[in-house]
Amino acid sequence: MTALSHCVLAGDVGGSKTLLALYRSQEGQLERLREARFASSDFAGLAEMLTVFLEGVAPAAAGFG
Repeated sequence: MTALSHCVLAGDVGGSKTLLALYRSQEGQLERLREARFASSDFAGLAEMLTVFLEGVAPAAAGFG
């Protein structure tokens, strides 16, 4: 797994859909690196979605709503 010290994972987790985004913080600005929408019912849980979404990247921090 690749650790990205300036990357943050953000997620909006819901019963029908989950939105995930990966951002990089650089010089006080956020740059979106990737984003995806998942049907929550297609996965056993959030951990499975994160495995697919992150593709081996380990963000420094994460926040979910």
